[in-house]
Amino acid sequence: MMLNFSKNKYKSDSLLKIKLHKDANSQTINVEQVTHSQETTETLTTDNKSHIRTKSIGLIFGFSIKSKISKHFHPTFQKAVRATKEKKYQEATEYWTELLQKYPESYSVRCERANANFNQSEYGKALQDLNLAIKQKPSKVKGYYIRLEVNKALKRYDDALSDINFVLYINSKDKDAEFARIQVLIRLKRQALYEDALKSLTSGLQSNPNDVKLLSNRGNVYRALHQYDNALTDFNHALKLYPKNVIALLIIISQIHQLRGSALEELGHQQEAKLALANIMKLQPTNIKVIHQHANLCESLSLYSDSLSDWNKLYNLLDPESNSEFDRKAIKAVLLNRGRILLKLCRYEDALSDFNQGLKLFPQNVSLLCYRAEIYQQLGRYDEALNDLNDSIDQPKNTCQFYVTRAGIYKSLEKYPEAYKDLKMVLESKFDLTSEISYNSYTLGLCYRGSIYRIYKKYDKALVDLNRVIQKDPNNALALCERSVVYREKGQFDDAWKDIEKMLLCC
Repeated sequence: MMLNFSKNKYKSDSLLKIKLHKDANSQTINVEQVTHSQETTETLTTDNKSHIRTKSIGLIFGFSIKSKISKHFHPTFQKAVRATKEKKYQEATEYWTELLQKYPESYSVRCERANANFNQSEYGKALQDLNLAIKQKPSKVKGYYIRLEVNKALKRYDDALSDINFVLYINSKDKDAEFARIQVLIRLKRQALYEDALKSLTSGLQSNPNDVKLLSNRGNVYRALHQYDNALTDFNHALKLYPKNVIALLIIISQIHQLRGSALEELGHQQEAKLALANIMKLQPTNIKVIHQHANLCESLSLYSDSLSDWNKLYNLLDPESNSEFDRKAIKAVLLNRGRILLKLCRYEDALSDFNQGLKLFPQNVSLLCYRAEIYQQLGRYDEALNDLNDSIDQPKNTCQFYVTRAGIYKSLEKYPEAYKDLKMVLESKFDLTSEISYNSYTLGLCYRGSIYRIYKKYDKALVDLNRVIQKDPNNALALCERSVVYREKGQFDDAWKDIEKMLLCC
């Protein structure tokens, strides 16, 4: 999320001057900005006597007028504001740093530098500035707003919630803070907090029943609570009230239809989801964000060929030769996701080509290396697979995907102790499972460990792991297959056959 709190209070083409006038009653001196259109022959820059008078008044009243306004008039300030508006955050950081050397006690400049660092993913530097700023002026909300976004980016949702609650303590009617609070409550994925968010949203809708933002947020909470019919009611209502939001809401509605029932049991809902997807593409056929979301939804509905078509469209919309960091990352994302789809379609050589191209841009990307290792594993090229995972990654190998991918290779090589050690790192450690890749890797890890337990004839432990997967995902073909083997080896042939029948239907 891009934050931009800078506001250039002075137009760049304005002629900045100081006009002093004395209030007859209070005898105070007022400092004003005079733009080019306000310029008169009475301005101080054309009157040396007035200029001398300005200096003497400043001395009499014990302050320098220049020191009161010079931060905003300083050329570096204007450069910093311009760089921030143009999203040149590295350049903006340098300008804000230069200003801080001149105004080390400036709360706003410190917050601006923190915001620039946040937008460069320099979270540690941003937090350092924000902590100092908030300590300096704890009753101002700007620092809390930026810090909560930093904490959200770091997935420190409890810390983000603490900042939001403090903003609401300062101003209980701050709607932006209330919406931010609801979003964080949803991210925390705790039943009690979902209910708290639901209560707040329902209360708000009693006063404003046609508030699209409230309806959309409550729909998201219902979705998190698996109350899909309630979620659809809110989203459809929001869609009627605000048709311009059709793309985002259609995407959510299609997800709801997919979640509300499986394709086998509720074909009608799947058809509704397909219709929503078709509407999205008609509305925005070349919108990169929409195509990306459409591709992901097609994948979730197992429409892999349609998803591949979308990734091909995205690749053709981007410039592979661009040296821009943003474009390079976008190309990498497309290559990674297209490669994943090709892998699911068993088009291993094509997938390998995409992953190799992505690794030319980002040689240390763990996800690309893991997927390439998975292809090598499928092709029986185990040495190359282990080389990718053991020798090609210099950065800390602290992802679920890394350990589970390597465990799968060790398992294929019948190196069960090594596989079990990697799986223990994932299944008995506190990894963040909020991302889809981490969650899927964790699920796959349970299947692998269940399989290893079966090999060592620890059937009860194997069933515990496999049942956990099937409870969350009743149609998980790998878990059903492994459990059927466990039942067969235990002599429970009826149970084994039921799992095999269900697995075949899923495939």
